[in-house]
This record gives sequence, C-alpha cells and structure tokens, in this order.
Amino acid sequence: MRWMTRVAIAFVAVVVLAAPARAQEFTDVWPGLVARTERAYVHGDASEMIAVRTTLQELLHTGLSGAQRSLARYTVAYLNWRLFTVPDSVPADERDDLLDEAVTLLREDLEDDDGNAESHALLASVYGLQIGSSRWRGIFLGRRASAASDRALELAPGNPRVLLLGGVGKLNTPRMFGGGEDVAESLLRRAVAAFRTEPPGRPWPRWGRIDAHAWLGQVMARRGDFDAARRHYRDALAIEPAFGWVRGVLLPALDREGRP
Repeated sequence: MRWMTRVAIAFVAVVVLAAPARAQEFTDVWPGLVARTERAYVHGDASEMIAVRTTLQELLHTGLSGAQRSLARYTVAYLNWRLFTVPDSVPADERDDLLDEAVTLLREDLEDDDGNAESHALLASVYGLQIGSSRWRGIFLGRRASAASDRALELAPGNPRVLLLGGVGKLNTPRMFGGGEDVAESLLRRAVAAFRTEPPGRPWPRWGRIDAHAWLGQVMARRGDFDAARRHYRDALAIEPAFGWVRGVLLPALDREGRP
C-alpha cells in the first residue's frame, strides 16, 4: 500500500508541475502566434492559418490557465471563421467542420464566461456563415445569431469588433428582419470611429481595423457610390498596404464596374 501511495503522490506532483510548465510554454509562444495570425490574414495565407490553428489546438489539450484557454479557443474559432471564407483553404467536405468547431469552442468559452463580448460577436458571425451556406438552417440559427449579436452589443457597445461584426451581420440580413444597408452603414461607421481610439498594439484580439474600411467600402459599392468605395478601400491599404482582400479582390471588382 505504501508504494501505491508514493506512486500516487508522485503522479499528482508531476501533474501539478506540468500545468505551470504548459502555461509558461503558452506565454512564450503566444506573441509569435498572434503575429503569424495577423500576417497570414493580411496576405490570405491559408496554409499559415492552418499551421497556427494546429498549434493552438494542441495547446488546448495541455494545462493552460483559464485566460489562456479562452484566448486559444477564441483564436482557433477566429481562424476557422477566416479559413471558411478563403477559397480552397480546406477540402470541400471539411468546410462545414470549420464552422462546427468554431461554434463548439465559442460556446464552451461562453459557458465559462458569458460576459465575453468578443466571443458573443464572433459566434453571431459564425452562425451567419452557417446560415449562408445552408439557408434552411436560418430557421433556428437566425434567432441564435441575433441573440448573440444583441448580447455582444449589450456587453460592449463601443467595442470596434462588436460593431464591425454587427454591421456585417446586418448587411447580410434582409430588411424585413432588421438588416439592410442603412443599419449596416451606421454600425460600420461607428466601428471605424471606435478603431481610431483603440491602440493598434493592444492585447489580442485586436483585429478588424482594415476590415471595417473594407466592409464600409462594400456598402458604398452596393449603392453605386464607387468613389466613396474606393476611398474606403484606400483607407484600408493606408493602414496595411499588403492587404490582399482589398488589393487583389475588392479594388479589381470595383474597376470592373467601369470606374477608373
């Protein structure tokens, strides 16, 4: 019995010592993972997004602190959300899995902390993509998306990512259900203003500054105000000249409308 007790004590000691070690490992690698995540999105580098995602998924199975686990969950969900919109980033039969995993991780995060506005806002946007890929799911996911977005705005009405994702959601929601270009434009303009007061180097999550201009430009393009759209796209490139979505997709699309 004594040797069994000693083995048990030794095992507990190893577990207790391993958790802080893993937490320290996360602290050491986290800044680099954030930098890689941001760079990969700007350049549309799906393979790098997948590589960062894999590292974070592995870290989630280690002894992270509560705050570290929350960041890892959110960032894997964020990367899945981004990857879903990148053509051919994953095989077609795995695309829906990206969103399913994102929902699972964000809901787990909110079970631990329902006051996390960032997770509520991202969850609403993930639901929106699920609705877009399968309209029949809108019957029950539409309410979930609205509830998550409303909760995010209730918790953090001045958070730029909450405003940005709220605006994108409204742009893709029919007017009869409270969406439309007018509501979207209002939220996106508030997002742009909020990003001006948010320090660019704040702790993660800090993404979205360039997206706000890109989406506001799309609202203007839909209205036929191509000059305004171009100004917003250029504002995004002034912040990040290598922004592939604007440089390689949105501006060329605007040029095809026949405006120099």
